[in-house]
Amino acid sequence: MEKNKKKKSKKWIRKRHKFYFWLLRTIFYPILKIRYKYVYKREDKAVPSKCIIMCNHQATLDPAFLIMLLHRPIYFIMSEDLFTLGAISSFIKHSIAPISKSKSKSDINTIRQTLRVLGEGGTVALYPSGNRTLSGKEWEIDFSTAKLVKMAKAPLVLYNICGCYGSDPRWGKGVRKGKTTMVLKKVISAEQIQEMSLDEIYNEIVTALDVDDRSLNVNFKSKRSAEFVERALYYCPHCHSFNTLKSKGKILSCTNCDFKAEYKENLTFGQIAGDLPYLTVREWFDAQQVFLKQRTAETDQTLFSDKLVLSRTIKDFKRDKKQKSSISANRDGVIVKTESGKVYDVKFNEIYGATILGKKKINFYLPDDIVLQIKGNETFNSVKYLHLYECTKEANK
Repeated sequence: MEKNKKKKSKKWIRKRHKFYFWLLRTIFYPILKIRYKYVYKREDKAVPSKCIIMCNHQATLDPAFLIMLLHRPIYFIMSEDLFTLGAISSFIKHSIAPISKSKSKSDINTIRQTLRVLGEGGTVALYPSGNRTLSGKEWEIDFSTAKLVKMAKAPLVLYNICGCYGSDPRWGKGVRKGKTTMVLKKVISAEQIQEMSLDEIYNEIVTALDVDDRSLNVNFKSKRSAEFVERALYYCPHCHSFNTLKSKGKILSCTNCDFKAEYKENLTFGQIAGDLPYLTVREWFDAQQVFLKQRTAETDQTLFSDKLVLSRTIKDFKRDKKQKSSISANRDGVIVKTESGKVYDVKFNEIYGATILGKKKINFYLPDDIVLQIKGNETFNSVKYLHLYECTKEANK
């Protein structure tokens, strides 16, 4: 053989993946049936083997709901944060081979790997909003998603997961009694995709993935329905203060005024005391960002702060040790001070992006591919820092 002959590249799709996905379905079946009252049916015939699947993002276990429908390996596009867990990440890559995606910027490697899997006849799945919903409404979907679909020249399959926000809201703790289903909204053939404009593809995705669990007319029963909703809501509609909301059981109140409301089983708020112009978390969530935008235009002083948070940096998928820290924010950026004396002065106009993770974490993407990650306590609201970053970014434009 010639010495200079190139080695044949290994295929992304491996035989072992079928076994691991069978194992995952076996493990998740009782969990989803008992914990989430999951109702579903197999849809292997309705969904082409080579396709891109897109779904709204309601729960941590969203991929588990999807793999129950299709008895084949599904190659999920997942956050790069999943690839920073050492031996655990190595096992995940070996067993189910997910595709890595940065949450802060476009990633050419993600596109290459996606086209590679499709070229081998595989099924690729992603959650185009890029983040699990915090309010019941999908996060904004990037327009580049439509470009990926056009480039892939493969069928597009659109799914809805319904009931998971009601039964397991991202801001909450514990699962409420309800019902979860998966609904196949639409299958668009590769030929149809090529005839559509990018705007038409984008609108199909956004429209199909907009899900409101209130339309299910299901009561999600819990004695602690409002507990930790302050992870999503940071603005009191009565006294207009930030960071003063506190939950207990079914009640959300303000420590700065007499505001009080009940979060009901039908996913709406009931007024007890003070002004309450919002019926749902979704309405309140959107309104607080509008108010924050007004406040940032009026002052350059500190808008909010949190003590006793943990901070760490991540580079090349390697994390340093967590440090006890504090964080404060104004319209220009955030300042993070660690117990060791290190100070991160993060200017919003100098970073590549920001995103929230899990229930109480936020990443700031700094120059030189450094990620500054902040994790708070049980009631830490990370979204206010993300909203502030977005307000500043919009103002700079």
